[in-house]
Amino acid sequence: MRFYKLPSGVAHHLERSEEGLEEVARVLFKWDRENFVTNPKVPGAHSITPPLGHLATQDTWVEDNVYICPVMDCKAKFLELDRLRKHLDSQFHRTDKRTYHCPSCKSHFPVISAALQHMEKGCDNITHDNTKDKYMKLLETLRSLWYNR
Repeated sequence: MRFYKLPSGVAHHLERSEEGLEEVARVLFKWDRENFVTNPKVPGAHSITPPLGHLATQDTWVEDNVYICPVMDCKAKFLELDRLRKHLDSQFHRTDKRTYHCPSCKSHFPVISAALQHMEKGCDNITHDNTKDKYMKLLETLRSLWYNR
């Protein structure tokens, strides 16, 4: 079993596979009835799209000797086709960018691991008692997912 220093590391590990990404979304949307970190306007686990790695082809190569992500509004650049394929298969393009939010500043994130990283870096109001209690319950929910695998 692996050990992680921060909850975002556990969440990221859980989200790495297609099944894990769906399981995390399903469990968190079920747990978060008050929309502490989930967005009620996003259909939860049902908003996850299939991997897009098949879009990474030689056609994505451009004159600057880089591969460019073909997804509209992304335009990330990669030196290797395999890196573009991994980017396209990652959580970044498989979830709605508004799926999760910071309970303090309301910034939006496509995956819970990104929202947790944001909170761990010290978002202003995360230390208020009510927010801190809910944050700790969120971490317990992630831990139970981790230990029940």
